[in-house]
Amino acid sequence: MQLLLCSADNPKILPVSTMHSGAFKLVSTLPHLLLAEQRENRIMIVDIVRHRVIWQWKPEMGGIRAGDLKWFKNLSDMKPVYQEKYLLITASGGGVALIRVADKRVVFYAYAGGNVHSAEVLPDGNIVSASSEGNFLEIFQTRMPRYPDSVRVIKIPVTFAHNVVWDQFGHLLWTASLNYLYAMRYNGNRLHPNLMKVDSIRLPGTQAHDLFPEYGKNALWISNTSAVYEFDLSQKRLTQTAFSRKNVKSVSSGPQGTPIVLVIPTDQWWTDQVLSDNQKIIFQQKECRIYKARWLLPNVFSYGPTVTEYTQFNDQ
Repeated sequence: MQLLLCSADNPKILPVSTMHSGAFKLVSTLPHLLLAEQRENRIMIVDIVRHRVIWQWKPEMGGIRAGDLKWFKNLSDMKPVYQEKYLLITASGGGVALIRVADKRVVFYAYAGGNVHSAEVLPDGNIVSASSEGNFLEIFQTRMPRYPDSVRVIKIPVTFAHNVVWDQFGHLLWTASLNYLYAMRYNGNRLHPNLMKVDSIRLPGTQAHDLFPEYGKNALWISNTSAVYEFDLSQKRLTQTAFSRKNVKSVSSGPQGTPIVLVIPTDQWWTDQVLSDNQKIIFQQKECRIYKARWLLPNVFSYGPTVTEYTQFNDQ
């Protein structure tokens, strides 16, 4: 099968290696795959079974002022939120945005700065981001008359902040920083939000990067420069995974029959392929600069079923 270029001229990008001998067996129920792709600076939704990109968003599509587009250079993460009807997006340029999937409308955006690597929606709708070079988490008070100019923020120092995950059952925010995993208590005050560290777990290695819920379990995936770990929250037990690799940028899992997907750089901080946990190619596209990949699935670890729309905010 011909390998197409990763460019705007080829919006239907083919996962060329998924059908060759030795690849995992494709099934019709595989979820769609979310990608942060930095060559064209876009978020993509890929239908793995039908071999095509079915959705993509770029910052210049509308809803972000021309002068603010630089905030969204090098898109760094995308999380499905509000029953997968929205994507929470971050960029190394400092931007954080909430995008409605149905019409690609930007319903909220703001500037955090400091090389934003990830973000999370808190139970009251406020958003917290993680800035790796700024060494802080930042909470955005989202119910404001206008964004991004009048958004209230508070910064919480966290060294090498790369990730944030809300735990709806433990009522905690988790973040992995260098060689520690921190649990933080959110005060739940929408107008005057704050976080307080309540626990810390020492991690092997250093430079913790991705932190994401393990599908269907009370557990978190953690990657750093040397390995990938599973942290069982019920047992407070950290285990190096059987598929562990160095310098993994993202880890994502799904229901039975869905492979765990990994992004491992092959050129600086990006790659043109997404791998399974047994190192088979799930998706590959020449000249793409993929930074993270996540299955488009419900995240019951972080979010309950009660809020499905972005209705508690001023939807401008």
